[in-house]
Amino acid sequence: MKFSKSGVGRLLTVTIIFFTIMIFMSKTASASNSVSKKSEEVFAKWITTQKIREDVNFNELVKKTYPQFIEHFVRHIPPGILPQLTFMFPRTSLYSDMKEDEIKTLTSQVKTLQGFLENNVPGFVDFLIKNKFTSAGINFREEKEISEYGGTNINTKYRLFAETLLHSEDFDELDSNLNSIANRFFEYCFYPDTFKHFEKVVSSENNHPLVRLLYEVIWYYLARGEWKSWHRNTLDNLKKEYDSGKEIVYIAGGDDIFQLISNGIYRIRNIDPIYPTQTRYYAEGWDFLAVGKDGGHGLNDRIVFTDKVNVARKIVMRRLSYHKQGVLLRTEHIKGERVTVPRSITVWSIEEKNGRQLGTYTLERRFVEQDDFKPDPERALLMSFNEFYFIMTTDESNWGIDPHLFDKDLALHIKQLRAPVNHSVLMNIRKIQESDFPNRFGSSVVND
Repeated sequence: MKFSKSGVGRLLTVTIIFFTIMIFMSKTASASNSVSKKSEEVFAKWITTQKIREDVNFNELVKKTYPQFIEHFVRHIPPGILPQLTFMFPRTSLYSDMKEDEIKTLTSQVKTLQGFLENNVPGFVDFLIKNKFTSAGINFREEKEISEYGGTNINTKYRLFAETLLHSEDFDELDSNLNSIANRFFEYCFYPDTFKHFEKVVSSENNHPLVRLLYEVIWYYLARGEWKSWHRNTLDNLKKEYDSGKEIVYIAGGDDIFQLISNGIYRIRNIDPIYPTQTRYYAEGWDFLAVGKDGGHGLNDRIVFTDKVNVARKIVMRRLSYHKQGVLLRTEHIKGERVTVPRSITVWSIEEKNGRQLGTYTLERRFVEQDDFKPDPERALLMSFNEFYFIMTTDESNWGIDPHLFDKDLALHIKQLRAPVNHSVLMNIRKIQESDFPNRFGSSVVND
């Protein structure tokens, strides 16, 4: 059969129109199956529970140590720690029985301890050692209690001592105080300038009660009680990394992206298996972020940011793709059912309401690997202090990561820390982890 030139032209036109209609209908069908959710629904837990901690100037805190503060300190000091504070309470620990000169001396000692915290934690440690806060006898009794009953009471007395020393009627201010002291203790233990001092302290068993104070404060106020919280410095530092053109790679970050987006960071990658037995640590929309529920895997699903932080920005997330790459975990028992966890990559567009793209959010549902820690000029690495444990510990809960293989240029932003940690800090942490008295900076998942 032959066609004239005009006939061929008409056929091509009809064909183009046909395929255009089919593509339009396909997109329309896909859009009709898509789901739209509000940010309050997907990120409800992060919106309502996450806090941002500000770094505290402890020199300013000293100025707030008024008589009312001292009275609160005396009345709330944990009884279990009083044998270690005879330099503060040589005669009595009852405020109503204390004489004016005793209160004056105590006030000076409290201010001295607080004053050390800003930039002289070695002085804080030396002051406590000099005043017999720690000794062989105290350590013997603590080790006996740990072996017989566990260390809960010991950890609690040190935690309450820190809370009493940094008391504030404003709970957010108190939490920032405690985050700040945990940061200072962490830096003292592992930063190069003070690591040798800490090594000498921890090498003596006589000092282990004092080291337990350092370890408990670091663990509780950066991990156990603060796993949800962010440090303002970290968000600011990550924004600078993003503004310089880097993608923020959040290792084991679950779905914890709300604060990043709220701070104008729009190029994010999570590497996390999203293990369904730990949903208490994810926001409510974790499964929606991972994959849609329709046959098209939720392509064009949307998250509209209507929360009070982002509503004016008119930000929308739209699912661009979902690719399953096999099985990550097979037939795991979860709440009485057998569940298989896929290995997958989901990509969302982060855009303005008018469709202008700002960036992308990529969720790689997989386990972290050694190569993920290789320095990359186009990426900045982020972890939470909880998961930090699993790459630094020497015990069987390590994720198969060897810190000794880290590049010397590696830097890690840690969600609860006021500054990134570099290779020297990581090696000092590992050295203590390999010692006879490793720090329990661990995870609230492990220590629940």
